[in-house]
Amino acid sequence: MSTSADPLATLAALPGVTESVNAVRTAVDRVYGHRVMRRRSNEVTSEAALRGARGSAALAGADWALEEVRRRTDFGPRANRARWGRRCG
Repeated sequence: MSTSADPLATLAALPGVTESVNAVRTAVDRVYGHRVMRRRSNEVTSEAALRGARGSAALAGADWALEEVRRRTDFGPRANRARWGRRCG
């Protein structure tokens, strides 16, 4: 275990940070409790990962439309079923 100081301690001590973290935590808990998230969590997770990857790429200068990124990936229920079928078949 490292004995170095917490690198985020200074940030956490800034005014409003504690309140903002608590508000975000409450919002995330509300999302996790949402009916769609409970029933379709794999799809929601895949979409979030896709959007996050697209956002990261845009920050790096590769600004592609979300639909184009989606078209060029193997994300999605059909692709997952196909991949699962290859593993089990």
